[in-house]
Amino acid sequence: MTRAILLTLPFLMTDVLCGAVLHVAASGKEGDGSSASTPVVGMHRALEALAARRKADPSKAVELVLAPGTYLADRPLVLDARHSGTAQAPTSIRPAAGGRATLSLGRQVGTEDFQPVRDPSLLARMVPEARSRVVALDLAEFGVRVTRPPELFGGHAWLELYHEGLRMPLSRWPNQGYERMGEVLDRAMSPAKHGGVFKYRNERAERWIQAASEDGLWLRGFWRVPWTRQSVRVASVDPATKTIRFAVPVPGGIGSKYGAGHAGKLGEEQWQAVNLLEEIDEPGEWSVDAKGRTLFFWPPGKGRVVISAARAAVVELRDASHVVFRDLDIAGGFGNGITVRGGTGVCVEACRIRDTAECGVNLTGGTRHEVRSCEITGTGREGVRFTGGIRKSLTPGGHRILNNHIHHTGAHSPVPAITAGEGRRSETVGNVVRHNRIHDVPNAGIVFGGNDNLIERNEIYRVGLGSSDLGAIYTNSAWTARGNIIRHNFIHHSMNANALYMDDGSCGSLIEGNIVWKAASGGFIGGGHDQRLVNNLFLECTRGIHIDSRGVSRGYTIQDPGFAADLASVPYREEPWKSRYPELFRILDRDTRTPHNVVIRGNVIAGCETAMRKSGAAAHFKELVEEDNKELQDATPFIDPDHLTVRIPEGMEGLPAGFVKAFVKDIGLQIDGIRKSLPARDLAALRGKDTSKPFDSQIDVDASNRDAGGKKK
Repeated sequence: MTRAILLTLPFLMTDVLCGAVLHVAASGKEGDGSSASTPVVGMHRALEALAARRKADPSKAVELVLAPGTYLADRPLVLDARHSGTAQAPTSIRPAAGGRATLSLGRQVGTEDFQPVRDPSLLARMVPEARSRVVALDLAEFGVRVTRPPELFGGHAWLELYHEGLRMPLSRWPNQGYERMGEVLDRAMSPAKHGGVFKYRNERAERWIQAASEDGLWLRGFWRVPWTRQSVRVASVDPATKTIRFAVPVPGGIGSKYGAGHAGKLGEEQWQAVNLLEEIDEPGEWSVDAKGRTLFFWPPGKGRVVISAARAAVVELRDASHVVFRDLDIAGGFGNGITVRGGTGVCVEACRIRDTAECGVNLTGGTRHEVRSCEITGTGREGVRFTGGIRKSLTPGGHRILNNHIHHTGAHSPVPAITAGEGRRSETVGNVVRHNRIHDVPNAGIVFGGNDNLIERNEIYRVGLGSSDLGAIYTNSAWTARGNIIRHNFIHHSMNANALYMDDGSCGSLIEGNIVWKAASGGFIGGGHDQRLVNNLFLECTRGIHIDSRGVSRGYTIQDPGFAADLASVPYREEPWKSRYPELFRILDRDTRTPHNVVIRGNVIAGCETAMRKSGAAAHFKELVEEDNKELQDATPFIDPDHLTVRIPEGMEGLPAGFVKAFVKDIGLQIDGIRKSLPARDLAALRGKDTSKPFDSQIDVDASNRDAGGKKK
């Protein structure tokens, strides 16, 4: 009899006695799981026991009850079809009543495992105040393998380091904000095979000459456009010419896309130096040597240190179905918090997911998954990212992202808080994003693609804090991504964002009953067709509404390979597409370069610097329908200054006949059967001065108009 069979026998024998509960502990004496005093120890053992129980009686619900503690694993917790429940008898994982259980991924060491740095050459590279405080760890000795980063990458590429459960910051210069490039001497435009060259402004760069000579210097910056940040390895730092030369070219070249004399100047782009021993100058900072063998760290104190270097999710579900994660803490790791691939009916509810290197929750395909009433914060990328549904048949995915508090995300990459599919041909159909509160993120609040998705009753504020040319709700999905509804959302205090941004020829959305207060543009239609912007309220925006005909200069026609591939990707002349989207069926009967069948009706625009901006020749907007919109000079009747929210005045005369009153109290987080209280909004942050420098997206349109051939961004 094998060890695996011997281990499963106790669970099979006690299943009748203990019902469908399996008790788990993070440490202690191994038991059979039948009670809290005889738990299974560790989550990997618990998953073995779970699979055995499901096999023994698939009709019975099974519940893993976790004793309080931190469940630190050295490899992902993987659930597959063996762990699946059914709709009537799900598998669930939760903490014991009144306790907190944390799932995490990494290798634990103590501050006492680090050694003083004694090598004179290393000490000479450090700032004086760090020499007696920075300690070193031999990563190989503790089984940690760091993969060398590519020469050009986005995101974060070394490892994640946690001290007493808190993420520690990678060393960087400057410690806050960015440096700016000096003169660009060589943009290294495509098809260059060499890297770009620019002059540096601060002699601090000369401290990094040795790091560059050892192939260990990367600069992270917005090299061409203010919404894409990439890290590039430096080939050399030359103090004689005050120049930095990259090892590889950046796509599109370095220096602003818009060129000298326009909105951005060559030599003004923002950058940081990262992962340098020379720049560990504050407690908590760390770096990894060029060969990935040694970790240098300035500990903020004694305590437990966790290192995560394997880019994997803490929890991964592979074609598992009807599994519920409830009230768990999922913290740390060098990948996602939870990854769900395929399956149906997985529910993540009331969980607290934080400090992951990648997404909080990533749903890839599958059907009817739900992320509900969670708090997701401190992620390296999105809070939630998902796809689901089949575009060719317009089969819904049925995912629901409900009532979550998602904030302070994008720590490593300036990406949206929620990505509901993205770009052309996204397999994202028939999903719902509702009642979420999203704030303090570097890029967009919600990005969507695909078809027939519903985005409603979300509160979004303080977005666009770390990049530009973005939307609080954004899409760039071209001709075929239709049937999406964006309604009754409250977007505010985001002056660097176009609130409702339909970019790059996007088509066929209904944008209805939204409230926007303090944004760059309220509604922004970037060259697309069949858009409905109706019954929205735009308050104190730089522009209430923007619409342009960028397709003329950019060549939005069937001759464009991107638009041609988009149209060819779906059977738009067959059912159900033909009936669902009749305007798409006839799209090639139009001049696709100019906006067609765009309706702007029943909107109230109050206190905006410009009510409506039309970018393009008057003849380009002959199919634009403008009806019953109302412009008001004063927005104060709509604003509650004490609570920093918006109200619809009772009995206010002259509002458009079809104006829909979206009440703020019904938007954003709600008390439900899971969420028992609502977190307070940080009114001080909302009242604080907005120091962001808004980027007018018209600049990008102007660049296209100037460029011969109208190349797209």
